[in-house]
Amino acid sequence: MTLHDQLERLAERAEPEAGPTGRELWDRGTRYRRRMRAGTASIAAVTLLGLAVLTGVSIGHAGPSPEPVPADAPAGLPPRIWDPSPWLAGSAEAGPPGQVITVIENQLRRSWTTSTYGVVAVSAATGDYRFLDLPRLALGDFTHVALAPDGRHVAYWTTGSSTGAPNTTSTFDGLPVTGFAVYDVDSGEVRTHSVPTRHGLRPDTLTWTGPSTFVASYLQQQGGGREGFATDGETWVWDVPGDAPVRATEPSWLSAGSWSIPSSRQVLLTGRRSDRILDGTTLEVLARPPHATHLDYGAGIAVSPDGTRIAGLWTPGPGTSRSPSPVAVARLDDTADATRVRSGPSTYVLVGWTDDDHVAALGTGGPDGSHSALLEVDVDDGSSRELMVVPNGLAPIQWATDLLGSPVVDRPAPPRPLDPRWVTAGLATLVIAGLFSLWGWRRRVRP
Repeated sequence: MTLHDQLERLAERAEPEAGPTGRELWDRGTRYRRRMRAGTASIAAVTLLGLAVLTGVSIGHAGPSPEPVPADAPAGLPPRIWDPSPWLAGSAEAGPPGQVITVIENQLRRSWTTSTYGVVAVSAATGDYRFLDLPRLALGDFTHVALAPDGRHVAYWTTGSSTGAPNTTSTFDGLPVTGFAVYDVDSGEVRTHSVPTRHGLRPDTLTWTGPSTFVASYLQQQGGGREGFATDGETWVWDVPGDAPVRATEPSWLSAGSWSIPSSRQVLLTGRRSDRILDGTTLEVLARPPHATHLDYGAGIAVSPDGTRIAGLWTPGPGTSRSPSPVAVARLDDTADATRVRSGPSTYVLVGWTDDDHVAALGTGGPDGSHSALLEVDVDDGSSRELMVVPNGLAPIQWATDLLGSPVVDRPAPPRPLDPRWVTAGLATLVIAGLFSLWGWRRRVRP
């Protein structure tokens, strides 16, 4: 028997291999397709759900887009001032805030690539929080903004170029101060006055003497770098409707902590030899009238709306300070000592008058004195009430003093946007994880 015959007989005796029928192959392909679709849909659904949750959380923290505020919208005091988020929108993006109840200085402001310091404004009409985009803003230990008493303008110091080595002592970013500007919170218009300077300016006073007039005084730095010597002072008065400021008649009278009398458009200038009153209308420097002792001029001084009384914090004597202290009041036409307001709360800073009989001052609030607060104090009987809560340790705050008598209106808390860099990283991570999961699933699944 040949080999061929043997193989043939073996082939006849072997059972044919059982293979899938056509129906079985169709069912197998259908199940494979369903598994692929189900896995892909599950991975895509989980990824999309994660993206939706993260996006929703980000939008929720960002809050609704601020609406334009009419110029005649009524003003109100918020029940509390919040610590602003460094990711708040700016006025260049969201528009001018309109009339402002307060501005908070030296607030950390973050972007995708930088961290700077800025000024946050709180709308008097809506309570909206917004960074003010102030061109060439100079912020530092000696530079402060000044909010007009009616909350319609913000005056601030500006940076620029000097003809010689720049002085770096006045600002956080080391740029020299070279002028001042005024920002209109309704229109967003900015007007700037630049001062020729060799090394930069040392800012001294920036204060309003009325709703539309402010005073700026400064010294000329006499060296670059961190040189601290400065001379040659000047004082300028800017009536904002005018195109430019006007130099005061006696520029040597500089202020080292001034107080203004908005009702009479005057400001106290504290000089090296004596003190004077600068009239914001005539630009004349007048003799300073007698004033009462036992008032702490460094903790804020304010003249009543009717111009008859002056209020501040009580101090044991000239040149001394005690904090906290009760409110003290004296008549402007009297040389008698200031009188402490009996039974009144102890306060740290006098802010201004709310009417002819009440003043607003920063003190402690709550039954246990656990937080800072803006208090309204009756200067006759010492009774007080809490106007708003202020976070402990919050940076310097400027108040629209003409609005302190406005009603307290409930305001929502400002948004606290998430860091967009982390949000973007989270979204990208979810997408990449979804793609890798889909790729791995499709490799593992078999027909």
